[in-house]
Amino acid sequence: MSEKKPPVDETSSGTLYFPKTVDETVDLILAELSLEEMASFARTTEENLAMLSHLLEVVVKTKIEGSTLNQGLVDDCRRISGNPDLDVSAASKVVIEAIWNRVRETHRLRVVK
Repeated sequence: MSEKKPPVDETSSGTLYFPKTVDETVDLILAELSLEEMASFARTTEENLAMLSHLLEVVVKTKIEGSTLNQGLVDDCRRISGNPDLDVSAASKVVIEAIWNRVRETHRLRVVK
């Protein structure tokens, strides 16, 4: 079984790396998910997204928290949401929605005729 990476990755120099954009965060989180997890997430309806967001919120908050270290990501979440006063919880929802949109594009099962 492969070992999953920690929520905040270390670079080869040993320093902590914090993603600066929603896209970078989505890439890091998707790298931590299995193919089954991504396909399952892709099948989730918008109505059920709120339930799943609680599961991912801890991971996402870890990437966002410490806004002094990660102001770029907070700013990107605010830009995407259009809300300049977005807090960490709401910012994590922006990232979760971006993850959901990405896996729906890349991992949704389609009927082939």
